[in-house]
Amino acid sequence: MNSLFLNFWKERNSRPGYYGKATVAGITVNVHKGVYSPDPKCTHATTLLTNIVSDFTGKSVLDLGTGSGFLAIYAAKHGATRCTAVDIQTEAVENARENVANFDLSGVIEVFESDLFDEVTRKYDVILANLPIMDPEWTDLNQFANRVNQRFFDELDSKLEADGKAYISSTSWGDLPELKRMIVESGYQYKIHSEELPDAVWYVFELSRPNDRL
Repeated sequence: MNSLFLNFWKERNSRPGYYGKATVAGITVNVHKGVYSPDPKCTHATTLLTNIVSDFTGKSVLDLGTGSGFLAIYAAKHGATRCTAVDIQTEAVENARENVANFDLSGVIEVFESDLFDEVTRKYDVILANLPIMDPEWTDLNQFANRVNQRFFDELDSKLEADGKAYISSTSWGDLPELKRMIVESGYQYKIHSEELPDAVWYVFELSRPNDRL
């Protein structure tokens, strides 16, 4: 992955207030310096995802771009029987493993380093993609973020069970037109969940295959 892109996020997530303890939906995780935090002070995408999906009973779940491991832990604590948490950032993988161990969930959640789906070999009932969002005015970084999203859609079919669902987040200051174009071209059905906050509108797109592709 582009080093400029990775360094941008590591620098952003190293600012005071972006690491330490983070609590969402009653679950508290430790967030290492330089690792993406689920804390509502940093993002509302994680909170919105937990508001949308709360029952993972009997499901297998893939958490793409896991950061601290929060969403995998949330899924496991809400009924998921098998979770995989992946991230391209070595520090995030170490952070996620620590949090998984703290919750005694190592028997349910596997954590490893992967650039999107590159090292993922199984299919899942649910895929949670909390991928980086960029302002379109940051041309180079945004173009790279769009390439990451395009790879997600190009490879989604091979990792999602036939009747599975995927969720990808965005916000009003991100490149929504480009993301919507990718969704439409992917052929997936989608439902938009949103929540307006003072600084932005946050979105989660719920994706599923149309009946003729099951």
